[in-house]
Amino acid sequence: MTTFLLKIIAVVLMTVDHVGKFFGLPVFMRWLGRLAAPVFFFCAVEGALHTSDRKKYIKRLYFMSLLMCGLNILVPFALEGYGVIVNDVEQNIFSSILQGVIVIHILEETKNNPQKDKRLTIKNYCLYQLVVTAVLLIGEAVFDFDVTIIGTVLCALVTTEGSILLTGVMLLYYFCRGNKKKLAVSYTVYCILFGAITVLQIPQRAVSFVTYRINETLGEIVSIPFQLLGLETVFRAPTLIDSIFKMNYQWMMIFALPLVLLYNGKKGKGFKNFFYVYYPLHIHLLCIVSSIL
Repeated sequence: MTTFLLKIIAVVLMTVDHVGKFFGLPVFMRWLGRLAAPVFFFCAVEGALHTSDRKKYIKRLYFMSLLMCGLNILVPFALEGYGVIVNDVEQNIFSSILQGVIVIHILEETKNNPQKDKRLTIKNYCLYQLVVTAVLLIGEAVFDFDVTIIGTVLCALVTTEGSILLTGVMLLYYFCRGNKKKLAVSYTVYCILFGAITVLQIPQRAVSFVTYRINETLGEIVSIPFQLLGLETVFRAPTLIDSIFKMNYQWMMIFALPLVLLYNGKKGKGFKNFFYVYYPLHIHLLCIVSSIL
């Protein structure tokens, strides 16, 4: 299976997911959507390693992340002027893919040219992300500004869709590249651990324990690392079944593994710009239509 075919499958699954989301349709449509992002991430890793100009690829992703962020703000604002209350749009997979490609670029550059640019290191990348995260947290607490907008502009990992836990799947693909057995085991373990943490609502339990057994302020502090990882800290699923199938079903991304393992190492047909156009277009069309109906 080529990356082209994988992308087409992911686009179909993603569309089903978003139709279900915006129109409040049966939850099984959202289940299918859990397979989309891991497949897109896999194709992005392959694209980052095969592209002739990785810096151009990064610039394109950065531009699209800014564009998507802008549309998420401007479309609802513009339609409110016509009396149409549009549902909030938070999706921006470009920002998530961008972070993974940046890290892969750093790893590849330092591996092939260790003396090329001493600033281009994982250490500096992590330091930058820590500083940006601190700035965003302080800004949100003191000035109450929208951290998503500033975070997108500053290329902050913490404000990406799914944060570090979801974007980290790209690094898993990168380090397991060329070894399907290693990939299958690593990805399965990742999904099981991620599923256990979210389904059992471990962050919620930890925050709740500290809040009610020790101190409410300390509970808020404990919740910060979980929130930065993109994990819920408020109980939403009343039962285990609800958690597994209705609220915390991101674990279903494990079913993307067979698709990824079918990759044959080939690119396939073109249409490389199709996704860049289709992704923001279909999301905002669905958003607008669902708000009008």
